[in-house]
Amino acid sequence: MIYLDYAADTPIDPEVKTVFNETQAMYYANPFASHSLGRDAMNQIEHAVNEIMSHIGFNSETHELIPLSSATEANNLVLRGIVSAYGERGYHIVSTNFEHPSIANTLTVLTNNGCNVDYVRVSKNGVIDLESLKQVLTSNTILLSLSAVDSEVGNVQHIKEIAQLMNQYPNCYFHTDATQAIGKIQLDFDNVDFLTFSAHKIYGYKGSAFLIRRKNISLTPQITGGGAWIYRAGTPATPLIVSSAKAVQKAYANIEERFEYVKKLNMEFRKCLRVYNDVVFNSTESASPYILNLSVKKISGESFCNALDEAGICVSVKSACSEKSGFSKVVYDMSGSRDISKASWRISLSHLTTSEDVEKFMSAFDKCRSKLLKN
Repeated sequence: MIYLDYAADTPIDPEVKTVFNETQAMYYANPFASHSLGRDAMNQIEHAVNEIMSHIGFNSETHELIPLSSATEANNLVLRGIVSAYGERGYHIVSTNFEHPSIANTLTVLTNNGCNVDYVRVSKNGVIDLESLKQVLTSNTILLSLSAVDSEVGNVQHIKEIAQLMNQYPNCYFHTDATQAIGKIQLDFDNVDFLTFSAHKIYGYKGSAFLIRRKNISLTPQITGGGAWIYRAGTPATPLIVSSAKAVQKAYANIEERFEYVKKLNMEFRKCLRVYNDVVFNSTESASPYILNLSVKKISGESFCNALDEAGICVSVKSACSEKSGFSKVVYDMSGSRDISKASWRISLSHLTTSEDVEKFMSAFDKCRSKLLKN
């Protein structure tokens, strides 16, 4: 089996697994307990939180890291929490059509509850045009929410430039879902107000994700109950948080080396696939090398993925959290072609992917393509 769906999930790194098991064995006490074992557990959490913040480039004096269960929970906390806390300023939100379902579907709910959402235009290469962004921002805009790296085609947004523009709108906060960026691509998040990411995209455990919040911005909690943390009630999962810090540490220690390696693999895939006249690359060459979205004309993306699955190749149609039916809105926005968007599917790569994987994929691709075109 060849796994090429790393944007959806990653295997647990052995060192991360070791840290998880050791932490679970040694620091099992409730971190909120007043006794020494509880304090020891909380010390482990605080150290892990500071380490994560440091690697990503945030200052603990200005920002706070909130451990959560998933990036979906984090995105919901930001969108719903901001609307609830600052709605009196105006119920206007700006986003894009490129967002993960945890953003897109939540915006639909908020729209049904009275919010006004505008979707900023993007260029043909999938990057937000700053002039177009200025046109939709108003004095009533309370939140701009967009992904740093799109999960379907890998578009990389100019986060630094967007954050600088947002300084001109003091009543509007800037949130970025950086789930496909953290530990993979070096981006400047200095002026971002909210950032979300998940450990299971960087060889950590499912059930561990984080929201980084600028401390002078309030949120209305979406989960209430016991515990000493304002924005997320419940007992913190010490081994998940501590092992996630290890995953972040390893990702950033090797980020440049892994990026260059994956970039070469991406180019190898492109070179092999270019020999087919009916292959269209939906990911631009400026996109994240970890994601390669393509279409094979006249073959639906779902059909091609199913055929590859039968051949022992794991790829995906759109994001793993997206609806599988229909067409890709992202690809349609970029290509303007419904046929191309219906035919689109995604390869996502890792430093664990090998050149041998590319060869086996191409062999399976050729057979699947020939078979599907005959049907």
